[in-house]
Amino acid sequence: MSQRRNLPSVLFGSIAIFSLLLVFFSFTPAFGQNTQPAKPATPPANLLAPIPAAPLVTPPAPEYEFNDSHFHLTNYIQKGIKAKELLEIMGTQTGRVAIFGIPLQQTWSFQNSGNFAPRYYTESDAPLYYYSFTDAYIAKVIESLTPEQRARFDPMITGFNPADMYAVDHVERVLHAYPGVFTGIGEFSIHKEFVSSKVAGENATLQIRSVHPDRIFSRNTQESRT
Repeated sequence: MSQRRNLPSVLFGSIAIFSLLLVFFSFTPAFGQNTQPAKPATPPANLLAPIPAAPLVTPPAPEYEFNDSHFHLTNYIQKGIKAKELLEIMGTQTGRVAIFGIPLQQTWSFQNSGNFAPRYYTESDAPLYYYSFTDAYIAKVIESLTPEQRARFDPMITGFNPADMYAVDHVERVLHAYPGVFTGIGEFSIHKEFVSSKVAGENATLQIRSVHPDRIFSRNTQESRT
């Protein structure tokens, strides 16, 4: 009787062991087969190829209609529009502009015009005089611009008296004070209607070699040697 009573338990234990063996063999490689771990699958060749970078496309330079070789950023009382306003006026039509101030300042003489402030040389009989600070003003304007904006301007030195043999010293001082800003000299007048007769002091002539290129280049050569 005791053997019959234990038979169900023996059968139950056998079934449990058989189930465990099935589970074990289902997760174990077959006997006698290579048990090394499987190699990862190789991705397709098109996934291994490097992705080419997008080509760098340089935008074409804008095609302007013309360049302007003469623009005064100031007037005869040293006032005028802003450089950024000038850029808006230039737009996509004007490429580069040679800019400079006006080297002459109109005197406001109370004896001549009273409380009326002349803004142009024809509005007063008072004399004109050379105003050298106009070059410093132009330099500061250029220095305030971005490199892209500066590339559209050619600033010129003009705040000197062409009748003065010391004019070359002014040119050199400006070049040393603002290196890399100015690209040339001018405009300056030898004779101009209504203006030459109003300039205080001696008038410039073609015989005066105040800013002759030979003098400027020779002075710079001497400085470079010292």
